[in-house]
Amino acid sequence: TVLGLCPTPLLLCRHFAAEHGLDFASAAVDLTALGERFPADILVMHSVFRFIDSSLQPAVLKELGSWLKPGGAMVFSNRIKTRTSQETRADIAKRGAANALFGAMAERGEIKVAVDPGAVMKRLERALHDDESRVGEFRTADELKGLLAGGPLPLTHFEEIVCEIGGGDRPRYRRKRVLAVLAAPGEQSPEQRLAAPS
Repeated sequence: TVLGLCPTPLLLCRHFAAEHGLDFASAAVDLTALGERFPADILVMHSVFRFIDSSLQPAVLKELGSWLKPGGAMVFSNRIKTRTSQETRADIAKRGAANALFGAMAERGEIKVAVDPGAVMKRLERALHDDESRVGEFRTADELKGLLAGGPLPLTHFEEIVCEIGGGDRPRYRRKRVLAVLAAPGEQSPEQRLAAPS
């Protein structure tokens, strides 16, 4: 089951699954105001917490942890968004280039939108710097490690990965990402053991 706040990516996932004959379920939910539970053997949180206010993150982590079946795992892949001017300039350049490409394609009629393309461009330009101030952004790996280690489940793996991004006409910089695993207590079911790689 794929969960997301915005229904558009869920629709894209549904189309992908249909094209490839995959079983697929999704739900548009707000992880900060859940009433429904989604029990799972594995939860994958790919850059989700950056969109959740840091004051709400411990409660959301606790709720998500309660969804795990015995022996299950929660996998985190989260970018560490530093405030270095080099990284910020590179991100803004990347988003600016994407905005310009959209504008050019809309002008040539290659992209059809339901509203005036000029209005879309104005919104894109206003949003150009939004990514620099997300309320749940982790600025250091230790911030994320503190949240996870202080949560309801044991932190069994924490790895920092650094790669170089950019080049050509775009600024180069180093981006850091953390991969982490939290483990639910209990033994795995026979189904989980059969599905696990040996």
